[in-house]
Formats: sequence, structure tokens, C-alpha cells
Amino acid sequence: MSEWQPIETAPTDGTRILVYAPYSKLNAHDPRDIVIWVPNPPETRLSDLGYWHISPGYCYWESEVTHWAPILKPPAVSKRPLTFLQTLAKKRHLSLFDPPQ
Repeated sequence: MSEWQPIETAPTDGTRILVYAPYSKLNAHDPRDIVIWVPNPPETRLSDLGYWHISPGYCYWESEVTHWAPILKPPAVSKRPLTFLQTLAKKRHLSLFDPPQ
């Protein structure tokens, strides 16, 4: 499932998802964000409301989000490539931790 789905079908169990929030002014340049659902915000004191949490201090309210999609799993990476200094040290048979001579 990699297509956009109606927000009503989004998981509300704490799973991180990608959402589309075209009615929010928070990210007007790109209305996509990774969020989790947070039920019953304490500041509203209303038991049937919740919000899509982005990061501390930032959220989308229910009415701002229209669609969601699962986040793709990251690709498998075999080994981290050497940095420029590591490559240079290897060519010269040096350790980056050896004291200068």
C-alpha cells in the first residue's frame, strides 16, 4: 500500500505516517509531513478530539489533514563508505589516531 488513503483510514496507534495537510498554513510550501496521532489533547479537555503531532509545539488538527500514506522502509545499506580523510589515511598506511611524527 503506497497510494494516498483517506485520513479516516489512518492508524491511530502511534504509528508514524506521512500525511497531506492542504488546509494548514503551517507548511504552505509543502503540505506533506510525518506525524503520529495523539488522542484527547489535554489543553482542549474534549474527549472526542485529537491531533496529528509533528514535533514539540507543532501539530495538525483533524480538519487540516485529508490523506495519509505509509512511510517507506529505508533501503538496506551494506557498509558506510569511507570519508575522504579515512581514504587518504588508508592509502598512506596511517591511522587517524596516530600521533603526528
